[in-house]
Amino acid sequence: MFEVASIGMAQTDPLSGKWLRVNGKMCAITGYSAEEMLKMKVSEITHPDDRERDWELFQRVIRAEVPSYHLEKRYLRKDGAIAWVSVNMTVIRNSTGQPIRAMATVEDITERKRTEEILRLQSAALEATANAIVITDCRGKVEWSNRAFTTLTGYTKAEAVGKKPNLLKSGQHDAAFYRDLWQTILAGKVWHSEMINRHKDGHLYTEEATITPVPGDHGDVSHFVAVKQDITDRKRAELELEQANNQLLSVSRQAAIAEFATGILHNVGNVLNSVGVASSCLAQSLKKSNAARLTQVVALMREHEADLGSFFANDPKGKLVPIYLSQLADKLVGEQATALQEIADLQKNVEHIKAIVTVQQDSAIGSNSSETLVFADLVEEALKMHANALARSGILVIRNFDTLPPVMVQKHKILQILVNLIRNAIQACDASAAPSKEVRVCVSRSNDRLQCAIGDSGIGISEENIKRIFTFGFTTKKDGHGFGLSGAHRTARDMGGSLMAQSGGPGRGAIFTLELPLLLSSQTNSSA
Repeated sequence: MFEVASIGMAQTDPLSGKWLRVNGKMCAITGYSAEEMLKMKVSEITHPDDRERDWELFQRVIRAEVPSYHLEKRYLRKDGAIAWVSVNMTVIRNSTGQPIRAMATVEDITERKRTEEILRLQSAALEATANAIVITDCRGKVEWSNRAFTTLTGYTKAEAVGKKPNLLKSGQHDAAFYRDLWQTILAGKVWHSEMINRHKDGHLYTEEATITPVPGDHGDVSHFVAVKQDITDRKRAELELEQANNQLLSVSRQAAIAEFATGILHNVGNVLNSVGVASSCLAQSLKKSNAARLTQVVALMREHEADLGSFFANDPKGKLVPIYLSQLADKLVGEQATALQEIADLQKNVEHIKAIVTVQQDSAIGSNSSETLVFADLVEEALKMHANALARSGILVIRNFDTLPPVMVQKHKILQILVNLIRNAIQACDASAAPSKEVRVCVSRSNDRLQCAIGDSGIGISEENIKRIFTFGFTTKKDGHGFGLSGAHRTARDMGGSLMAQSGGPGRGAIFTLELPLLLSSQTNSSA
């Protein structure tokens, strides 16, 4: 029996601690052969941390303080590994009561200890986790819960075990909610959702819960594991964030309306400035008109209406009347032509004002209609709107236009940008003390991009200001509002282009370059 036993069996000398006899299972547990073990002591294969405790218990048995002892300890195997063993030992004595041999049975419990350690770690992890964990049987009765569950619900493990989770019901969910929960988990599926429960002290809290079915030995559900997390603060934060977003959206709408109105007013203001200059010129022209002299001629003719024939034929003044009327007619025709041209320009400016409003409205609804035109003609139209201001300020306009085919552009959006840039260039020249004043306009092509550069010989821009020149609300003018350049920059970007500024510094002028995708009308037609 000693040799064929399924557990380790050994005999040792109670005085020296040497092995006297071991069976095959004992050799399998330690990794040593019987011959090797019989040359060793028990302490040589006992783990250093277990030797003192092992020896003390053994001595108590030797002194007959206890009849035997049971101990779980560690052996150091021959291969260096550690084997956990369960040792039961007793002592055989002679007729005088002296110990003559120690008898021990040794069971290898390494796998059991490893499993226990894993379970211990798992239990410690479940106990220490921040999420509440509760395990119930298949009927929903609580069998185990961790500390986080107590923190979440207010119920201790002792209070929860044997109870069903419905002690947490808040009354905030209808029967269909719980019916869906049970139908899901009883079908062996994982249920995940949010629910409102009631704490032991009565307050409500929101939790995010995941309930997982645990299959039994026969495939049916034996337990449920619920993992819960308190998300009350998160839900409150989400609600506050939603409210803040709604407020921000409201403010954004108001800001968009204000920006919409600002854009219209600024761009219309630029055109109205040209309208004002043109109307002033027209008023001055009418004041100096020769039409008033026609009244004098009519009065003279009325004096001699009884003898007009004789008056025209014989009177020296009468002879001059036809000649004077002819000259006056020529002058009036010229004045009429000039007035008609001024009125035509005014009408164009008024049409552009209407277009500005339309463009702003189209921008608000995302419209981007384009038309085919020669870009240089568009630049000329913008220059013509400022013709009177350029002439009045004595500014020389220098043109350098490359020959480009017709392109597809959003006319009035680009016209707004050009009007802004030309007006700024005029104001920069007016503010400069330089003897000569110039505005240089260049239109060119760079690969697939169209470039329009508007430079001036004005007061220039400092390095610090050039970095902020397109910021909404920033302006270097005393009466400026900072809307024009920021709006032009945004409009260029919306059309897939860019607006850049450069200056050599104060007193050295500035150049603003508008760059746009070069979309030829033929390309548009072919792509259509």
